[in-house]
Amino acid sequence: MPNYRFWISVVWTIVSPQICIAQKAKIHKSNKLPSVLNETSGIISLNNGKSFWTHNDGGNPPLLIEVDPNGKILKQAKIINAQNTDWEDLHFDGKENIIIGDTGNNAQTRTGGVFYTIRKNELLTTDSIEAGIIKFEFEKLTDPNHQNKSLKIYDSEAFVYLDSALFMFSKHWDKYGLKQSIVYKIDLRSKPYRAKIIDTLYLSRGQLFKNQITSACFSQNKETIYLLTANAIIPINIQSLLEHSLHSKNIRKIKLKSFSQKEAIVQYNSNQFAITCERNKILFQKPKITHLSLKY
Repeated sequence: MPNYRFWISVVWTIVSPQICIAQKAKIHKSNKLPSVLNETSGIISLNNGKSFWTHNDGGNPPLLIEVDPNGKILKQAKIINAQNTDWEDLHFDGKENIIIGDTGNNAQTRTGGVFYTIRKNELLTTDSIEAGIIKFEFEKLTDPNHQNKSLKIYDSEAFVYLDSALFMFSKHWDKYGLKQSIVYKIDLRSKPYRAKIIDTLYLSRGQLFKNQITSACFSQNKETIYLLTANAIIPINIQSLLEHSLHSKNIRKIKLKSFSQKEAIVQYNSNQFAITCERNKILFQKPKITHLSLKY
């Protein structure tokens, strides 16, 4: 009679280094956002979750909007020297700087994008702000695998700021082949600013929208970056990003029960997250803000 326990232990020994600790997302509450935030697409908190700042994506006014945890609007601030071509993500560096990523490019008509930078104190004290402007261009594509326009690798909705550089993750539009997100780095210490391909994040095969990366945020300890898709949170190690070794890593997905057009994520407190979803007419969904935690 086969020794099943023995073979199970052998298999576990072989694969266990690649198996990650199981995590589940526990939803605590979900509230509708007002219609003025139908296209919410970016979120940060400056006060550990007492309130949140968000914005709409392309074609909307260049506004940052503060809401309480239940989605009630508290304040609006206009960026007077900006236009919202396609604002997609929002980032706070944990100190003084807030960065808006105008990097959406669904139609692939842009060869670059813009980041707007504002000071935390200005956002908290005034409703009319002049931002710093960082314009960038994508480096010329040399890999034939990247030149297929249907892949839309110039379309990015997620970024983080780290070590004087901006790291962007392409949304991913590969319907049939290997699922992947292109990782770009913009070194802010040298001009002109160029978005250079530094790595590739390989995603599991599956339905297109379940693999499209729409937002990114840091963990509070700055050791992990959390990427967001329509039905999952993907944690990646910051050191792997800096070492350009994401292509060699096995990723894991923390599945989210609901399937919706999730557009923004932020971690606040030790293990609390807020996610915003924009209105989706096809799915008959209203915009909302959801609070959850990860359960080990």
